Amino acid sequence: MKRSIFTRLISFLLAVCLLLPAHAAPARAQSTLPVYLIIAPDEFEYALGPFVNLKTSQGFQVALALLSKTGSTKEQIKTYIQDYRPRPKYVLLAGDTSQIPSWPATAAIAGTQGPCPNSTNQPRPCTDLYYATFDGSTDILPDVILGRLPVQDDLQLGALINKFIGFEQAPPDAPWRKKISFVANDNVDYYAVSEGAHNDAIDGWTDQYFYGTFDRTGASTLGGDRLYPHQDSCQAEEQDLLASINDGRLMVIYHGPGSSTAWQWRTGEDFNTADVAALSGPPVPLVLALADNTADFAAEVSMADAWLLHETAGALAYIGTSFELYADRNDDLENIFFGELFAHPGSPPSIGEALKNTLIKFKTVYSVSVTTQYLEAYQILGDPSLKIIPPSGGHLESPAINYYGHLGETIVLPFSLTNTRPVTTKFSLAISDSPYFTTALELLVVELIPLEKREMSAYIRSLEGTDPGVQQFFDITASIDTVVSTLTVSVQVLDPPLNYVYLPFIGDSP
Repeated sequence: MKRSIFTRLISFLLAVCLLLPAHAAPARAQSTLPVYLIIAPDEFEYALGPFVNLKTSQGFQVALALLSKTGSTKEQIKTYIQDYRPRPKYVLLAGDTSQIPSWPATAAIAGTQGPCPNSTNQPRPCTDLYYATFDGSTDILPDVILGRLPVQDDLQLGALINKFIGFEQAPPDAPWRKKISFVANDNVDYYAVSEGAHNDAIDGWTDQYFYGTFDRTGASTLGGDRLYPHQDSCQAEEQDLLASINDGRLMVIYHGPGSSTAWQWRTGEDFNTADVAALSGPPVPLVLALADNTADFAAEVSMADAWLLHETAGALAYIGTSFELYADRNDDLENIFFGELFAHPGSPPSIGEALKNTLIKFKTVYSVSVTTQYLEAYQILGDPSLKIIPPSGGHLESPAINYYGHLGETIVLPFSLTNTRPVTTKFSLAISDSPYFTTALELLVVELIPLEKREMSAYIRSLEGTDPGVQQFFDITASIDTVVSTLTVSVQVLDPPLNYVYLPFIGDSP
């Protein structure tokens, strides 16, 4: 009996499928969720279970690959990551360099010692960058976002995972979410640069979200603690630094000289690994160290290790360098990083995305050698997908802040409100009034799910008799229990237009 064309086609397709190699990778492209790939020693499989569940609950397609599957050399592990499909967005190396080796840093200072021999067997410090670069031996731009958990056993791993889970379960109004510490130094050749970089970050970004509790000079602490130890500045002392961190902080940023085991923040009085081990407050979600060597893979216990491996306090993520930088561009790095981290509060990037974008921007400004050095040096110890959510609860934005209109016209001011809280929130909106203008809002109450952004409008009309040229500033505010965001716009009256016609104003009686 002759078979139909359809039947023969089906038989052909089945035959092709049967001819596929038995070891072919399963089709993993069915999910549109971003892939989070974890590489780990076999003995960590059970301990990683809660972390896999956590990342799955956050919307990732999680894959756990044990070293028995990937191979144990750095080349084998890189090949596995590079060939994995769909390509991961995040890759986490769960293990210290003794378990998952790192790569030699080609742009490190000549003669710097480290555990990673290069091609000529000259000792070099380490980098994890080359697990993430897939376009040949000269490629320096990462294709995936990489982090490492510097744990040596399942007890350290379990304690760190418990801190991750605690962070995700913390209430959205926890006091530490609204506090951030900027730590400078009193080095005569350095302090002005580090204080200046911190002040730029505060003035440009954090003063709209964070407040601090320390400034011995009596200056405003809006934007965060100014833990500046220089005698001509805030004269911060060790007890101020310890008290601030133990009180709980969303971020701690250090800028200054460093070593593998210390921040050299005060002359003769380092903040070191022993000080970190003595911390007793809640873990800091992100510690950023703009300093040399503090994430040195060769150190038995580096500053990065001390922060991450503290059982209950310390940090969830630490960004620092694994070797000494010969081109000091950390002030630029701090400025760009904060811009990446806080420029889009409605859809904040992860710390890994922010750092990757920051370092890639170096390529447009600096030489290849400087860019290579920074890409090699800066490591993320901790979960690279962690996000720093602005604590205010809401963020108001407008495409412009200055508006002009003719006398009697209704001026439409577009604006948006983004819910930056991790829970659905109802906001009350208001606009300030004026003797020269009548004001109204499209909505007075709006309920938004987490990270939802709502476009709205304000309506302003100058009253008859107002003199042309009058300029008025208006505050649009979003409140929960108190004001959480303020947008200030200005309106200026122009001369009446020719053929002036009264335009009805929203809310006018028919």
